[in-house]
Amino acid sequence: MIKVPDDLAKSKERLNEVVASILASHVRIEVPDCAVIEVPDGMLTSFKGPVPAGDYFGSLYALDRVPLARDVALCELEAALYPLLAFDLMILNPDRKPGDVLRMTGDDRLANGIMAIDHGNAFGGSAWTMAELDRHDATSETIAPGLSTWIFRDLHDTDAARVAAAVVTRAASGFEKALDKAAQFVDIDADDRAAIERFLKTRIQSLEGLAVAQIARNG
Repeated sequence: MIKVPDDLAKSKERLNEVVASILASHVRIEVPDCAVIEVPDGMLTSFKGPVPAGDYFGSLYALDRVPLARDVALCELEAALYPLLAFDLMILNPDRKPGDVLRMTGDDRLANGIMAIDHGNAFGGSAWTMAELDRHDATSETIAPGLSTWIFRDLHDTDAARVAAAVVTRAASGFEKALDKAAQFVDIDADDRAAIERFLKTRIQSLEGLAVAQIARNG
């Protein structure tokens, strides 16, 4: 499965997907196996029409996974949702819709029971600039209104949020190695990488406070 941005030349969606996926694995958030796939001209067609030649983010299609539905008892998934909340706060992901969380079925290999997908809007959006990323501080909110709120709306345990954020914070140590790995798959401009590093350091240092603040907003 590949993602086709509206404007491949301007979008940072591929960069966001690769960096966020590798960061997720680094902090032990389950994501599908991914790669950057070279697509020749005329090989594929999407619902938008023929896919132009280029390099695209691709991930393994999980046939035995299903997106969360509104009738799912979220309390059954709380142990997985608190770390996912912390991760989304860390990467400033405003786009965690129900379809971006796959529930694991018949697979006891993954203890937390869910898989996270679709991180094209990480770092505040798919077309961020270095200046915009530098303007985001440790108080920038990450949870957008609407469907994104639904994923985390029933989380009310501040202690659980604090613990999950602490676990993700510890796991994020050495995140620079994850960026090194991402650079093997996608070109990362030196200035963009420096901005990502500054941003992540700030978010990681403040992650426990961000998580508790988000739970407080849930009421």
